[in-house]
Formats: sequence, C-alpha cells, structure tokens
Amino acid sequence: MSVERVQQTDPNEVTHFTTNTHVSDEALRCVILNIILDELKQSRSNVTNLLDLVKEHELDHNGHVEFSSLAMDSLERMAVSLRLTEFFDIRATGLEDMFLAVASTQDCVKLLRRARDIRDQSLTFRTSGSTGPSKKITHSIAFLAQEAHDWLEALPRPGRVVSMVPAHHLYGFVWSVMIPSYHDIPALDVALNGMHSEAAKHALNSLQPGDWLICTPYQLRYFAQINSEQFKGVTIISSSAPCDEETIEMVRGATFLRVIDIYGCSEYGGLALRKITNQTQFTLRPGVSFADATHIRFGHERDHHALLDHIDITAERDFKLLGRNDGAIQINGINVFPQKVERLLADLDGVKAIKILHKETHNNAITETKLIAHIVPEKGQCMDALEEILRTWSENTLRVEDRPSLYLFSTTLPGSAIV
Repeated sequence: MSVERVQQTDPNEVTHFTTNTHVSDEALRCVILNIILDELKQSRSNVTNLLDLVKEHELDHNGHVEFSSLAMDSLERMAVSLRLTEFFDIRATGLEDMFLAVASTQDCVKLLRRARDIRDQSLTFRTSGSTGPSKKITHSIAFLAQEAHDWLEALPRPGRVVSMVPAHHLYGFVWSVMIPSYHDIPALDVALNGMHSEAAKHALNSLQPGDWLICTPYQLRYFAQINSEQFKGVTIISSSAPCDEETIEMVRGATFLRVIDIYGCSEYGGLALRKITNQTQFTLRPGVSFADATHIRFGHERDHHALLDHIDITAERDFKLLGRNDGAIQINGINVFPQKVERLLADLDGVKAIKILHKETHNNAITETKLIAHIVPEKGQCMDALEEILRTWSENTLRVEDRPSLYLFSTTLPGSAIV
C-alpha cells in the first residue's frame, strides 16, 4: 500500500507528503481479522472477540487463521468477501471474485498485495448513520497518510504503538496501522481479543515509557480507575467519541495518566488535540487551519469544509468545542438523533406531543446513555395502551439504540435536553 503524489482537488487529495513504504503484512492481517470479526458479529449473537471464533492453537505462528476453522456458511463467506472488497477498493482491480476462493487470512494478504499493485488509491470505512445501516465514507490513502504524518509532527515519536481499538475503523487505521507501518514504529494490536482478555492484560502490564496506548473514552475511564504506575511515561491517545466531564475529572485525578484527546469526525479524520490533564481547548493539528468560524481547510487548498460541530475559536489555531450541529448523541458508540425519534413517534395515533431526552448513568468504568420519552397523550387516550403501542412500534421499527428505555406521561413537556 503506497502513496503517490496526487492532484489537489479536495480534502482527500493532499500534495505535501509522499511515501513509498507499505502497510506491513501484520497490520493487514489485523485489519482483515477485524473485518471478519465485525461481519460475524452480525450473524452470531455469541461472538464478541476473536477467541469466540477460534482457539489459540488454531492460529499459526504469525497469527493467521484458516477459514475452515471459522466454519462460515455461504452467506457469511459472501458477506466477508464483499466487506473486504469494499474496504480495500478491490472492484476497480477486477479481482473481487477471488476473495471467495481464498483459504486463509494469509491468502487474503497475498491477494491484497496483488490487488494494491493494480490500484492503490482509497479505502472505504463504515460509520453509524442516523438510522438504518451505517454509512460508507471513502478516503484516499494520500489523505490518511498526511494525517499520520501530521500527528507525528505534533507529538513526540513513540517507541511503540499499543492499540486497543479496531484496526478497520478510521481512527484505529490511522493510529495503529498507518503511523506504525509508514514510520517504522513497532506496533501491538490487542483489540481483537477484547480489553479484558489475557492478551490485553499482558499488553498493559508490559507498557514502557515512550509507548502510545490507543484507546476509546470508555477504555480511558477504566485506565483512570486503575491509575497504576504501569502507565508512567506512557502517552494515552483517546478518540472515537467525546470524553464526558466525569471521565475528564477522573483522568485529572489519576497521578500516572498522560492523555491526549483527539477531536475529529469520520468525514475528515482527526483534526485537533488537547492534553486532558491541563487543557480544555483543542489545537488544530499541523496541516489543518480555519477558513472561517465554521469551516476548515487542509494544507494550502482553496476549498473550505464545514465543521460538524459548534465551536468557539479562541486563537489562530485553538478552539472550544460547544456541541454538535446535528443534535446527535452517542449510545453504544452509535450516533442517535433524539429529534428524529421524536418526529417518528409523534406521528403515532394517541400522541399529542412528545419530547425525547437522554440520561447518562455511570457504573464503574461504564457510562450508559438511555433515551427517555416524555409524552402528552391525546384526550381520553389510555396511557397503558399508548405505552404498549409505542414500545411495540419501536421494537419493530427502530434500532436498539434509538428506542426509548422509559416512557413517562404528563400534561406538559420538560424543556431540558438531558435529565
């Protein structure tokens, strides 16, 4: 996987960084296994990590897996093949049908090498949409390589990268695949086995000063509770979701934690950083600048790109984050839009008015967010019957994350967005 100089026409095409290095076979293996795991989670309710699919003795000395050990049926095999084809932009090479014939992840790596020799321009990631299936966002490899280069310009070079986030997600790919591979930095991926696996415990116990630990805010909260000397000298990188205030306070009270919070989005990747211990404002990464109060630009391009959040610019490259423009909240890592849920439920018979609020509860390292529906029923409407109608419709129509967990009835609606 190489990066060539390209014409500068959009944020996915930047010109001031080139490299001819390749993503390592080990990194490709991790991406492939993460994609397989992600697909099989959809069809197998008992699967949460790689060791739910294969036993350790079924992995070869390089961690590769024979597909026969996964016992995939024809539909699962097709889903995995299509997902790999989509992620690596294989259709443009004409080799997509060959993914149905490969016998192992090692064969997949070899086929990917062949495909990328034909075409090596872009990758397609998936992210949660407002409703229904996740949306696909394609980035050029040059754009992602530039981001990886910018982060190494902004932060001291690590001795090693230890990642606890999936390598096929945009955040995980940039930080655990591109930065180590393109800049010859040792890497260890423990996301496949889960954060509470023996592999993850061993990785945490073997952290060394100078390491980068790549994680999510959920995992960061867990690390803050541990607050062990094992984190001394380690830089923890957190992204994929906003850090709530309680997690931030926990980090600031943890003696050994040094945390960099990354702000970004699926459309543009990582854009800015802050040190959680002593900074409330974000600073744009190198290569990104403000075009105006609501737009950014990449490099020296003329095009401007709208930010997806409200911000307050406090200096040439600094800003405070005020909240999302689209009103989304995150539940289980999925974008949920309370106002859209409101509009859908408001159309049901018996509902005079409705307001959807969200409530956050914290239990040890887990932050749980739930939707609460406040409803004013039509005159004469039985509340028990209406609740049954709303619950049944929600279960049959909405994603799990979009369904209110509690229905409250009153003659008036509350005004706050959070309870």
